[in-house]
Amino acid sequence: MGKTIKDNKYITEVLLVICLLIYAVLLVFLFYNQTGHMGPDENGYYNYESDLPYHIEMAENNEGYSLTSVIYMFCNLFPIRNHLIAIFLATCVVMTTYVTYAYMVKKGINGWFSLAASMTASFIMPFFVKPVQKTMYIGYQSASIWHNSTYIVMKLLATLSVIVYLEIADEYKEKLSIKKLILFTVLLTMTTSVKSSFVMVFAPAALIMLIIDYFKGVPLKNLLLCSLSVIPAGIAMIIQTILLFDGSGENGIAFDFGFTARYFAPDHPYLTMVLSLVFIIVVLLFNALPAIKSFGGRGKEMTDRLFWISAFCLVVGMLEFLCFYETGKRQFDGNFSWGYYYAIYMMTICALMFLYKNIIAKVEKKMKALKVIYVAIALGTLSYQTLCGIYYFLNLVRGHSYWM
Repeated sequence: MGKTIKDNKYITEVLLVICLLIYAVLLVFLFYNQTGHMGPDENGYYNYESDLPYHIEMAENNEGYSLTSVIYMFCNLFPIRNHLIAIFLATCVVMTTYVTYAYMVKKGINGWFSLAASMTASFIMPFFVKPVQKTMYIGYQSASIWHNSTYIVMKLLATLSVIVYLEIADEYKEKLSIKKLILFTVLLTMTTSVKSSFVMVFAPAALIMLIIDYFKGVPLKNLLLCSLSVIPAGIAMIIQTILLFDGSGENGIAFDFGFTARYFAPDHPYLTMVLSLVFIIVVLLFNALPAIKSFGGRGKEMTDRLFWISAFCLVVGMLEFLCFYETGKRQFDGNFSWGYYYAIYMMTICALMFLYKNIIAKVEKKMKALKVIYVAIALGTLSYQTLCGIYYFLNLVRGHSYWM
């Protein structure tokens, strides 16, 4: 039996490497082409349209606000700059997928399912319904994005930050690991230095978790030490704000409920939000009771911290997306969306882990029919949304605009 399990693990890891290598090759090809395409061609068509060439240009002109600008400036020292940037971004995407796989395996999820789930999470997109919104990405909200380089790098660092945060939170009622806290502080600061969107969603959600943990008996000293980890990230966010909002008064932040949603999906702004979360909604409806129970009572530990931090991030991110927008030249960029997009990624991982537990769980005979129906619907929505993502990605590789 031990040999069989070992062999299966070996086969799973070999298959994972093959999948990631194929994915990496396609990503390098895509990102390399994105580096060289700025604006429309002679026919007015936007080939390989992305934000990447503009981010590179900002770095060259010393106008960059992100840590990625430093990386692009370094790559600019070499004659193969565009190749290096493409490899760097592809590595970030592939590593996000691998880190997700490793986390799920560590949490006891079957290797084969973890492989399928981590790859799925890298591609899954909204439940596309053309009569509702004719574009596959614009107007919907998706965690799978290949046209924005700062989001791509942020996604990897944010995933690492969340994993380290969960390890700290699982232990700090008994003992606070200073080494892990320092690592988390560094990761969170780097994530914010790349793109402040994550900390804008994560910090309020983490504060809620700290307050809850106080009432669950976590020592106040440990909670206060954890809260200090946000200070360097806050400083990084202030620096970014100064760079982005130059004091001219042209750029700012305004409140208008639903502004961004209405701008990108004028016909059905809120229906597209629902369609963006179909798989998550289906799984959470079936798992509402165990999810609530995982909160635990007063003085009792949470049994599913990933779910609760993800849920709080999703709510905070959704409210920021709905309520705020930037004014000035960035008014129609939807920059309060990025944190919400990452929160969708977090919740997708939760939903996939819930689904695995549902599939392997034994149920009473009278519940078997309900389980079969639920699993069929969940797998059906998951498959369709993943196919939407794969179709979208392959068309990006072919040179189509992300506005397709």
